[in-house]
Amino acid sequence: NHFCLHKKFKSSLHDIQAFRGADVASDHQLYITTMEIKLKKLTKKKAAQRINIARLKNPVFNKEFKLQRSNRFDTLAEMENMFDNMEDAWTATKKVYIESVELVLGHIKGKNEEWLSTNTWHAISEWKNAKINPLNT
Repeated sequence: NHFCLHKKFKSSLHDIQAFRGADVASDHQLYITTMEIKLKKLTKKKAAQRINIARLKNPVFNKEFKLQRSNRFDTLAEMENMFDNMEDAWTATKKVYIESVELVLGHIKGKNEEWLSTNTWHAISEWKNAKINPLNT
């Protein structure tokens, strides 16, 4: 009697029983096992913060962003000889662009909307009052 199991699940196997008399219309035997499978704990990934690009419509922010970007790219152009390959140059360019965007435009702040509207709260209070005083409704 042999039982095939992947080595990954070897420590999960607790008990195995063979039912020799089971009628399964085959020359194989029926096995019932008790296993305990350990699941991985999932971690939540941090959501990417969104950039507030609506500020670019404002001429003040637009001018400031262009100024920041040009200043940072000028300093990057001076350091052009320091990069060994294109990947390093691209990483530096991307970093400069993201830093200037975050500095001038900032991130979109989440809206704190009410979970229940005022109409819903009003209906809940009416329902509670009707429950307390059933004759007054």
